[in-house]
Amino acid sequence: MSRAGTIDGLQFARERGTVTGRLGIEDLPRLAEMGCEAADLEYRVHGDANRAGGFGLKVELSGRLRLVCQRCLGSLEHAVAIASE
Repeated sequence: MSRAGTIDGLQFARERGTVTGRLGIEDLPRLAEMGCEAADLEYRVHGDANRAGGFGLKVELSGRLRLVCQRCLGSLEHAVAIASE
């Protein structure tokens, strides 16, 4: 899946689904509006049973953003690595 989409989180977790893809700046208009010049992000969403015995989603995002420095207005590379459950 190369574009962000919508899933039913509970059903996705019960089925232990996994979806991966890439996001570019064209997929993130709010980030572009804030001055981000480029984005190359990879995501992974995985559904599974959680530690509490229910169902949950694990979301991972990693990659690089090219931002505009607010001090010198030059280009600033920023690494992103986020994991949430």
